[in-house]
Amino acid sequence: GYLSCDYEIEVDYSSASYFLALAAIHQSEITILGARKESLQGDLVFADILVEMGCQVSWSKQGLTLLGPKRLRGLKINMKDATDLVPALCVVAMFCETPTIIEGIDHMRYKECDRIAALCSEMSQFGLDLKYHNKVLRICPQKNYKGAVCSTYDDHRMAMAFSVVGTKVKNTTILNPGCVDKTFPNFFEKLSECF
Repeated sequence: GYLSCDYEIEVDYSSASYFLALAAIHQSEITILGARKESLQGDLVFADILVEMGCQVSWSKQGLTLLGPKRLRGLKINMKDATDLVPALCVVAMFCETPTIIEGIDHMRYKECDRIAALCSEMSQFGLDLKYHNKVLRICPQKNYKGAVCSTYDDHRMAMAFSVVGTKVKNTTILNPGCVDKTFPNFFEKLSECF
């Protein structure tokens, strides 16, 4: 037979990355309740990446708290060990003052969709200058963006990333947003709670 017990499940840091990105681009503060600095998940590295981009991160018994800066700066980074974070990273890079260069992501072509092609196609609709050439994604932020109608390619990470952009860029429409059900069915409910 089985014995009942209490078991705490770790925060999903790849899903949390969209909310950390949200705070980063809105110069606001967010706490990811239950986040622990000691984690087996490699995607926890997103907090460190955002610190490099200008954010402040602190840890407490409550969890991880991130404060977005007045000015975000781009960086050069190899993401081969954390490609699920790249869509959220692209969102933050879009609002930096300097370019971001991302390497080590060629295998993103074989995820739920070709995520490199999807990011380049959809995010360029906002007016963002991003190109993938010689296995390097270069993102050159612009001062002004326009609304866009974004396809999600039935990929939950595309839907979440473009939705976070939509909190900053008016007249953004996300097609097939229900694809977030794969990993985060109440994503939009949680996103709306942030405003």
